[in-house]
Order: sequence, then C-alpha cells, then structure tokens
Amino acid sequence: MTDADSELVTLSRSTVKHAFETLRRILDVAVVDGALAANPCVAVPRTRAADPDAEPFTARPLSAAEIAAVAGHIATVQGHPIYGLVVLFAAFTGLRAGELAGLNVGDLMLAAIPGAAGSVAVTRTRRAVPGGFETGTPKSTKSRRVVPIDPWLADDLRAYLANDHPHGDPSSATFDPAAPLFPGRFGRSEVLPEEISRVDIEAERVWVIDADAPISAMTGEPDRRYTRPDPHAAATRVAPSSGYKWSVPLNPAGIAKHYFTPALAALRFDHVRWHDLRHSFAVMSLSAGEHYMSVSKMLGHASFVTTLTVYADYITEGDGGKAAPLRRPSAGALGTNIVPMRRQG
Repeated sequence: MTDADSELVTLSRSTVKHAFETLRRILDVAVVDGALAANPCVAVPRTRAADPDAEPFTARPLSAAEIAAVAGHIATVQGHPIYGLVVLFAAFTGLRAGELAGLNVGDLMLAAIPGAAGSVAVTRTRRAVPGGFETGTPKSTKSRRVVPIDPWLADDLRAYLANDHPHGDPSSATFDPAAPLFPGRFGRSEVLPEEISRVDIEAERVWVIDADAPISAMTGEPDRRYTRPDPHAAATRVAPSSGYKWSVPLNPAGIAKHYFTPALAALRFDHVRWHDLRHSFAVMSLSAGEHYMSVSKMLGHASFVTTLTVYADYITEGDGGKAAPLRRPSAGALGTNIVPMRRQG
C-alpha cells in the first residue's frame, strides 16, 4: 500500500486515550530501564475536543425517592435484589464505577451490631477488558479513602453478607475477604456449569404479549415471539444466588445497560447515567448540611476546588458542620423497598 492508497480514519476520544495511555506506560518502563532519559508523553498537552455549539454538560442527580424506586424496581420487578442493593450502595457512598467494581469483601468494615454504622475502604479499581478484568489504582492519592456507611445501609450489607454472599460471613468456613464484594452474572450466551441450568438461575417474571402482535395462522393466537417481560408486575421468583458468578466482580456498565436503564424507562424517569448516582450522593449530602470539605473527601476529589466548582449550587448557607446521616430512601408511590434474598441449600 502506498501513501496515496491510505485512508484517514477518525478515532473516538476513548480509543485515542487508551492508545496514548498504553504508549505512556511503555515509555515509563523505558525510562526506568534507562533506555530513555525522559518520557516524551509527559510533555504532550491533554486537550479535549469539544463542540463549541454543544450544550454544556449538566449532571442529573436523582432524588432519594427516585433512587429507592429504581432500586426497588430492579429488586422486585426485574427480580435481582442484589443489583438493587448495588444501586443503593453506589448512590449512598458516591463511589466511581471502577471503584465499585474493585471492592472486595474485606474492604467493608461492619461491626456485628445491628444499627451500627460502617465504612468501606477504597484501595483499588477494576475495569472490564477482553478476557476478564484489569485491576488498577484509584484516580489520585486522595481517591484512596475510607467512606462512611450509614446504619440502615450497613444493616442491609450485614444481611447481604450473612445470607446471600457465599464468601461474606466471617463465621463461615467459606469466608474469603479477597472475594469480590458484588458479583457478576452468567451471560445469556455463556456456557453454564453442568450442575445448573438457565431456567434455574433466572428470575421468573410475568410476561405480556404486545398489543400489535400478529395472529398466528396455525393457532389463531398472538405470535409468542412478541412477548416481553411485564415492566411493572413483580417477579414471581427472584434470581437465586446460584445465578451469580461470585468469583467475578460486577461490571457497572453491564448493570447500567441491563438493569439500571430499563428500570428508568419502566418508571418513566429521564435518562441518567450510572455516574449520576455519584452526583446524587454529593447533592444529597450537601443539601443535608454536610460540609463541602467532608463531601470532597468522601468523593475522593483531588482538590476541594473541584467540589466547589461542580456542586456550588447545592452548598447550603449554613454549611459548616457534620450533617445527620442520610436516611433510608423511600419510593412512596413510586416503588417498593428491596426484598430479601436467601441463599439456596
């Protein structure tokens, strides 16, 4: 191929970023080995391509009632209480997606006392890559932090570790502090272990037929291919714990796509990103009177200036002290609370 035959290709920002980061790490090793005096990537300015006519980005934080409704829908209608708990955990700790995926059982610090507050240590990140997960370090030095957990959420986590997580009970012989805190799921096209079947691990839901489904000429009934899960009826059985891959961490992007976004649509909420759960935590904390410096530490911001810049509109005039713990959210008429799930066997 000659230069005349070459074709210009526009790469996405994420592709360019990953390629640049890979090159930077390679050259860092070259500097350590003495092959280079300095890494030339360090001097490359990192610019962001932006459309000057585009609307400025604005976060869409969810209210406590909306969070409860989404978590309740995932738990009761979709039949996945564990992922309903994940939504609550993300919204009331403010962890980034990679930090959430990076949590292990041993990162939780929970006293064996009902009603006691807890905390979670953020020390690693994970992200999905072809063939598995890549473990990394938090975004900055200040991103390595300990985030407090309010008593009601600590109670939910205590119940989850004792009743649902096969490696979460410290009094059990199967306890493993290095096990992922929240598990992934078996993919629909994934080959299952011989001892379980697809029917056994899925939630049982109520199915409905689309009103415009064609009538079969053979049976005279609506075509069954036009059936779908009822977006409002409660599942008749939640997904058992055997349907989760406890040795593999959850992928927040997958949770957002397959559970979080469908719940938003079913509840007729505006579309929001998974990252907006982090914004929700910041807004709820600041609106409750939490000092912005404390919120900044809990979010793992590199500087208090970042917190002030992003969330200035939510800082109350009386800001300056420790706020009361955030209460358990209630969906009211929007939904129901999470139902408990018990491990089989």
